[in-house]
Amino acid sequence: MMYMRKYLYLLLINIVIKWNLGDPVVRTKLGNIRGLKAGNGDYSMYLGVPYATVDNENPFGRSIPFHKFEGVFDANDDSMMCPQIEDYNHTLTGSLDCLYLNIYVPNVASVQNPLPVLIYIPGGRNEVGFPGRHIYGPTFLMKQDIILIIISFRLGPYGFMCLDTSEIPGNQGLKDQLLALKWISENIDAFGGDPQRITLAGASAGGLHASLHFMRTKYPLFQQIILQGGLMAYPLIMGNSDVTVPHRIAEELGLKTDNTSEAIKFLTIQDPLAVIKASSKLNILYTICIEKEFDNVENFITRHMAHITEIPSIRKMPMLIQQSNNELLHHYASTDFDNTNKNIFKDILDALFNFDKERLERIEDQVRHFYIGDKEVSNKVKQKIIDFASDTVHTYPTKINIERFIKNNVKKLYYYVFSYFGERNFIRQIYGVNDSFQGAAHVDDQGYLFDTVPIKDKHSPNDQLMIDRVTTMWANFVKYGDPQPTTSELLPLEWKPVTKDSLFYYNLGLNVSTGIQPFPKRMAFWDLFYKLNGKYERLPTMH
Repeated sequence: MMYMRKYLYLLLINIVIKWNLGDPVVRTKLGNIRGLKAGNGDYSMYLGVPYATVDNENPFGRSIPFHKFEGVFDANDDSMMCPQIEDYNHTLTGSLDCLYLNIYVPNVASVQNPLPVLIYIPGGRNEVGFPGRHIYGPTFLMKQDIILIIISFRLGPYGFMCLDTSEIPGNQGLKDQLLALKWISENIDAFGGDPQRITLAGASAGGLHASLHFMRTKYPLFQQIILQGGLMAYPLIMGNSDVTVPHRIAEELGLKTDNTSEAIKFLTIQDPLAVIKASSKLNILYTICIEKEFDNVENFITRHMAHITEIPSIRKMPMLIQQSNNELLHHYASTDFDNTNKNIFKDILDALFNFDKERLERIEDQVRHFYIGDKEVSNKVKQKIIDFASDTVHTYPTKINIERFIKNNVKKLYYYVFSYFGERNFIRQIYGVNDSFQGAAHVDDQGYLFDTVPIKDKHSPNDQLMIDRVTTMWANFVKYGDPQPTTSELLPLEWKPVTKDSLFYYNLGLNVSTGIQPFPKRMAFWDLFYKLNGKYERLPTMH
């Protein structure tokens, strides 16, 4: 009995050491990590915990797993970000010393009471994003007794340059994330987390990344998944390799060459911020690419998402999928359709489908007529135009992916549409969307998950209700694999999983409601459209 007490005591000390008057320290397999106590004292923060390092000899290629801490590592700085043009101030910032985790642990976590873990991948078009508290403040979620981890990973040319070479095969940012997932799986028990109850979530592009992590392997490093606005039209998210990218960036920085190795060697020694600035000036778009296979090189994805017909891991994995009811509101709310973007129907259809000129004109006329009838493109029909753009880019792709997951016998899939319009709608606030527009824009519910500095002080009673509602349903899913195990005052209606016969969804407005198919007429139109024209969809070439 005495031995058992001593063993448990030592084990507890090994798992997490907390001093009443000092900062918390955890002892991991890699060494000791000292964090910070939150201002309210309810949770601990371990900020800027390294999981990998960028190879200085090949900063555009694979990163190197972090091996060991020398002494006690002070995890107290979450200001690091990978090189980018920061979205909010539009300034060049960051360095390649950026592969870190921010880990938030409620005080109730312990070896006797390991908590479920939520890993969150930020969005940002593969070009921007960082895990700091400025955007991803943990206060709301810490009240739900789950561990929260935000991942930082390389962006732009450093994270998503794809050259079809063994040194730079592509998707390096995704491979950074994979190293982070491995680190978390091997070390989260030291923080009082349960490695067998890990939920991976992502917003926007981060949601796309999360979906790829569970599609690519039979044995993922997590047990559940949340996709927050991450299911998008295939041609916009996956592309081909492009060996001209390093040539063009190098020329912008002063070296004209058609030799890829020479261009990469030159770019390797340039200031990363100069590389990012040049890439931005050239308007280079970085997408997920289909990788060429090489001996002794681990690939992330070698087939297009559209061609992955079997997903073995899905049979054991509960899913929660989110979309907003006015997805691309932020993108077009300020557009003057009286004087610009007159060809928006043709432009979007041409970006998504490989139609010849005659067919494109005929299809454009049919689609225009469905959305705006005989009216001209103008500000008077702006909401209808936003509906069209939202349906093609987000809403219909979400529907067909949900149907594919159901066909693959997903364990359980829960679906919600966020439609609430309040003062904390994250994207609406950032883009300054006029209040005359109703509904929620892309990943707007992020403002109700995280204590975000740009909208930090906005807490109306209705917004607080939505904070409680969104964090509760996410935490329920993380804990139980079900966003609503029982009905409650916050979630008063039964939330059924999707089936092959019913696309059941929970509508999160000021008042909740349920349905069996959002936007049924519009989705029926696109069902028929894809039946007739799906073969023309633009997809990247296969190796």
